[in-house]
Amino acid sequence: MGATGSYRKRSAVSGVRLTRRGRAVVVVVVLGLLLGAFWLGTHQASTASTGGQDTARTATVPPGGTLWEIAVRADPDTDPRIAVERIMNLNGLTSPIVQPGERVTLPPSP
Repeated sequence: MGATGSYRKRSAVSGVRLTRRGRAVVVVVVLGLLLGAFWLGTHQASTASTGGQDTARTATVPPGGTLWEIAVRADPDTDPRIAVERIMNLNGLTSPIVQPGERVTLPPSP
């Protein structure tokens, strides 16, 4: 009974034990995850700041201006209905009505 009692007591206290190689593996995995998360975060930030390959273009709505006029000026070779839809999608607009002074992001030119 003495050996069993000490065994139970010892197993409850000991927890998990890692060898030197096991600790090295844990450190390498944690560092890999941290570096991967850092790289992913900086990659997404640089892509968002540059708008992918093209730089983001914006336009400020003039007094009396419409999204249709902005779309025609931004992409004269595209059907204005398609250009307006692209601008609305890009800016998360639910309506083509815009207010003077409002800034809208324009899609990259083809």
